[in-house]
Amino acid sequence: AIAAIATVHFFLPETNAARDPALMRPGRIATTYGALAIDPRFFRPAISLGVSVGSIYALGTLLPFVLIGRVGLDPTLFGLGMLAQTGSYFLGGLAARALMNHFGVEKLVAPGLAVAVVGALATLSLEHGVEPSWATVMVPVGVYAFSIALVIPPLTTAVLAPFPKTAGSASALLGFLQMGSGFLGGLVGALFADPVIALQVVFPAMQAIALATHLFAPRR
Repeated sequence: AIAAIATVHFFLPETNAARDPALMRPGRIATTYGALAIDPRFFRPAISLGVSVGSIYALGTLLPFVLIGRVGLDPTLFGLGMLAQTGSYFLGGLAARALMNHFGVEKLVAPGLAVAVVGALATLSLEHGVEPSWATVMVPVGVYAFSIALVIPPLTTAVLAPFPKTAGSASALLGFLQMGSGFLGGLVGALFADPVIALQVVFPAMQAIALATHLFAPRR
């Protein structure tokens, strides 16, 4: 931590040409965050993105119990198997770049969130005619990972663009929503004795919240 602070202090130049020390006052910080939290231009894309991306952290809590505890993978195979999620996200990023050129950024959000819902809902088949295995668990997760690569660029832009003077605060609050939703997802999952059921409840619910917020939350 000390090395990181020293590196920032000595080697990263300040990019803000109009620094205002008053912005560092606790009251001013609280006011800024409060204004962001009630502004539909912020909370609509931030909640959609925060919950969608937060699922990565929730899955990080749930998947070891499913793939190691139930499927029977050893830790090494589990780690290698998780490359499917990383690879799917990489492919989604390549697809997003191509699709943006044809359809524009904004039009990727609703389809991307909808695909995430479809992927998450596929986990409902586990233990209902489909035995949990690496493939039956990770294919839905891969579909989700592919889809969030489509929505992260446009939703991040939507979160930050309306607030050029408080973009740092908006970014910090977005990060809090992502980590916080992942924490809550993992916490809810821990309430279930069966990790497969936890996955079937938490994973689709988080994607449904992200899509519903994008479709139905007020824009302004």
